[in-house]
Amino acid sequence: MPPSMPPNHEQSLRLKVIENSSPLRPLTEADKHLVFASRDWVCEHPLLLPRLVEAVDWVDPRQVDEGRMCLVKSEEHVKANSAELAMLQFLDVK
Repeated sequence: MPPSMPPNHEQSLRLKVIENSSPLRPLTEADKHLVFASRDWVCEHPLLLPRLVEAVDWVDPRQVDEGRMCLVKSEEHVKANSAELAMLQFLDVK
């Protein structure tokens, strides 16, 4: 299984389009490939997680493992950001 690669500028623009598109519009095969190939980057963008689930080939055990690891990683990322936001709420900015 090839490692996840960060998207280049053009790919990140395409991922933003995917992120903002209707979830009812199915991903093209090229978009599925892009989302899965950029899975580590996608994990840091919670709005793209449903698209990652759509991009995983759930028949391929390696992709299933990669997809599950990415979802776990994204959960940790969201928790860390939530804790940081909660701390900011209690800052005394006088």
